[in-house]
Amino acid sequence: FYPGASVSFIPTSALKFGGETVNYLKFRYAYATSSGYPPPYRTRSTLVIDPLRFAAEDGVYPVTNRYSTRYANLNLKPELHKEVEVGMEAKLFHNRVTLEASAYMRVSKDQIVESRLAPSSGYDDQYINLGRIDNEGVEVDFGVDIFRGHNFRWNLRNIFTADESLVVQTTPTGADIFITEDRYAVEGQPFGVIKGDYALRDEDGNLLISGNGSSTRVGEVITSDDVGLDTKVIGDPNPDWKLTTINTFGYKDFTLSAQMEYTHGGEIYSSSVVNMLQRGSAKETENREGTFIIPGYLADDDTGEPLLDANGDQIPNTIQLNASRVGYSNYYNANDLGMWDTSIFRLREVSLGYTLKPMKGQKLPFKKMDITLSGRNLWYRAPNFPKYVNYDPESDGWEGDSTVPSTKRIAFGVSVTF
Repeated sequence: FYPGASVSFIPTSALKFGGETVNYLKFRYAYATSSGYPPPYRTRSTLVIDPLRFAAEDGVYPVTNRYSTRYANLNLKPELHKEVEVGMEAKLFHNRVTLEASAYMRVSKDQIVESRLAPSSGYDDQYINLGRIDNEGVEVDFGVDIFRGHNFRWNLRNIFTADESLVVQTTPTGADIFITEDRYAVEGQPFGVIKGDYALRDEDGNLLISGNGSSTRVGEVITSDDVGLDTKVIGDPNPDWKLTTINTFGYKDFTLSAQMEYTHGGEIYSSSVVNMLQRGSAKETENREGTFIIPGYLADDDTGEPLLDANGDQIPNTIQLNASRVGYSNYYNANDLGMWDTSIFRLREVSLGYTLKPMKGQKLPFKKMDITLSGRNLWYRAPNFPKYVNYDPESDGWEGDSTVPSTKRIAFGVSVTF
């Protein structure tokens, strides 16, 4: 049983007000509950029939059976979602201005996630229930007919969205749940935060550099793994907000539209970018003939405690390293130094269309014909990534390990209405 209810009030109709300024005004409130279920075969063990796993000497492939590497969870429960939303809709100035805004809060209990298992278990993963995840956010859709004439039209539409999640409870013990790649569910953090090792820093945020290690260690960044510290949350991949702007121009039977997008915030660890920088395949690394000094202060190689001079002051690092030791052997060993802000500008789509309709008194075998030429993902810029890497964080769903370039698509279409 999943109850829900909604109510709305339209004062422009009920109270007969507005006139030419406020053409339409509506307020709404909704409460809803729903459930979520996992894909099939997550609560029972399965037998996998594999006809191509082995080949006999005579070239025949015998049919083999094996247990699935997914560990069944007999106690898996359906998700329960509860959501409250309030919003308003308005049309103003002879419907030239439109506004739709809403705010929501969602509580998800027993959310189903795929959790990776230790290899020693003999299985790869298991579907489990998380305790509780809360989401809250806003959505605003604002449109303006900037120019609305007989032959020429110009409409501007802006869509703003922001969503924030919070893991209230993972398990009864509060354990961190490994989701996938480097993403975790951690109590008190947004869902899917990134955990990893990190570079040690002093109280002012300066890097701590090995000052008394071996000859292959001095001058290098000290990481949490070097001194036996546990991993910690080093980033949140969830964007803070998104803005989409759509300009649509019309002249007689021609239409031109362009959709620009900006995503603000979010961080990822990108193994692809790290590999390009470490291996010298990016233009940023072309100056690698000299020696380099990593900015920071010297610290004890075993404990990570800052080293002090005779006056009790920290000692700046002056140890020179070659490019290989800086880039390939050390600097990016700390996961947090391979994190990048995924804010990105994108020209999502440009479309040019023409509508062919029979003129008055003219006979054609169709009512109208729409001809469209469009392009998607024509340009993007992620300003916080190294410039010449030209990395598109969207290419692999913000996981950071894509090894293929971003794609563009050009399409030509004809639609005929009879």
